[in-house]
Amino acid sequence: MSLQKLELPAYLIGELYKDMLVEVPVLSDAVAPDKIAEDKMKFLGGNNKNIAFIVNYPDEVFISQSHLDWLGKMLKACQLNLGDIAIINLANNPTTIAEIKKELHSTTIILLGTEPLMIQLPMNFPHFNPQSYNGMVFLCSPPAAELNHETQEAKLLKTKLWAGLQKLFKL
Repeated sequence: MSLQKLELPAYLIGELYKDMLVEVPVLSDAVAPDKIAEDKMKFLGGNNKNIAFIVNYPDEVFISQSHLDWLGKMLKACQLNLGDIAIINLANNPTTIAEIKKELHSTTIILLGTEPLMIQLPMNFPHFNPQSYNGMVFLCSPPAAELNHETQEAKLLKTKLWAGLQKLFKL
C-alpha cells in the first residue's frame, strides 16, 4: 500500500493541523470572483449523520480541547464520532436554524449552552428533553463548561444529559 495516494477526510486533516492550516477557497474557471457566495458555514466535524452541536464560546474557534475530549467520550457512548457531527460556534459564526437546515441538512440539533432563540427558533425547549419542531429534533443542554467537571452538580447534569441522549438516539 502506497502512502502517496492515501486520502484523508477533510475533518481529520483539520484536526491534525488545526493550528497550522488556513482554508483558501478554490475558484473554478466557471465562477468569477465577484460571483462567489458569502462564506459557507464553518463547522468542526464531518457532518456525516446531519447532527449539529451548537455552542457559544467567544474565546474559541469552535470548542476548547478539553471540552472536545469530553464531547468525544459522550459521542462514543452514543455510538457516534466527530465525523458524524458538525460543531458550530455561534460566537464566531452567527447563523440561524434556517441556514443550518439548508447548508448542513441537520435533522438533529443539540444546543450545548445556547438558547433556541440564538438561532432564531420561535420557542424555548426545556433542558434534556428531546423536542421535535419543523422536521428536526432538538435537545437543549447547559454548556460543556458546566458538565465537564467531577462535581456532584456536574455529575447530576451529565446523568440528565445521558438520559436525554438515550431518548434522542434511541439507545
